[in-house]
Amino acid sequence: MRTTMDRVAQRLAGDDGFVRARRSAIVNVRAISTFERYGKSSYTLRLRDGSTVISSRFYFPQVRKLLRADPRSG
Repeated sequence: MRTTMDRVAQRLAGDDGFVRARRSAIVNVRAISTFERYGKSSYTLRLRDGSTVISSRFYFPQVRKLLRADPRSG
């Protein structure tokens, strides 16, 4: 697939199952196994496959909003 991350993010914008965590990463929310705060304005998202994504401060509001709705955020 040859397109920009912005275009992919726009196509997925109506789907609450995805969140853009940083400039180079769009994450499937169902693939997140755990998350924790990482500094003042970011999160560490640990995925089910063992990989991690650290959200950037620019996308912090989107990630935070989505994780607030998650029952794991208790």
